Amino acid sequence: MKLPRLAATICLLGILLASPLSAQDASALLKLDAASLGEGLRLEKAQEALRLAQQSIDKGEKQGQSLDLLLKAKELDPELAQVEFELGRLYDDWRVSLRQRAREHYQAFVELRPKDSRGLTHLANLLSNAGLMEEAEKNYRLATAADPNGSWSWSQYAGFLVDNSDRYQEAVQLASRGLDNTRSQDLDNDAWPWRHRGVAYARLGQKEKAKSDLDRARAIFQRYNDSWQVGQIDQVLAGLK
Repeated sequence: MKLPRLAATICLLGILLASPLSAQDASALLKLDAASLGEGLRLEKAQEALRLAQQSIDKGEKQGQSLDLLLKAKELDPELAQVEFELGRLYDDWRVSLRQRAREHYQAFVELRPKDSRGLTHLANLLSNAGLMEEAEKNYRLATAADPNGSWSWSQYAGFLVDNSDRYQEAVQLASRGLDNTRSQDLDNDAWPWRHRGVAYARLGQKEKAKSDLDRARAIFQRYNDSWQVGQIDQVLAGLK
């Protein structure tokens, strides 16, 4: 009888650990005094605050408690890199006036994880939106170097060149690298490399290649009900006739 009871206890413990933290948990975490905690408990509570903040963000709750929990996690563990990344995304999603805060948090994340392409690419996108093109491209280059087998950073760099330069052949090469990496992982759910390469081909006057890529991108955007991107691609396709 002991073994089944032990198994049941372990199972229950697993359920409790896997279950989402409650609003009561959040309130308790926000009241914690970092100075009063031992190091082990302090770091553990920082992870809990981060996890609960991520759960709130995933539900679309991007203000108030999500921000408070991230700031508490940062207070509890200033070297928890993922907190800086999430804070950067929060501020990046809000208003242009908060872009500088987003940049500071992305840069802090990159300092803690200099080889993580996510932070580098997010930072590059933010710099591009702010019109800081040289700094943006520097970070795109660092991101692709850090993630040679990835797709997103290569696609984002391609899109940057398509939108901000006449280096369309280079954009084709970057998007193609991203697509090669995507195929190697048996993924077919990312429209952006097809979209960026298709636009680059269109501007190079290679209409058949452009149409093939843009049709592929359009089908994926339709799958995700992204009518705005479908409309944008339709405009490009209309210009190829």
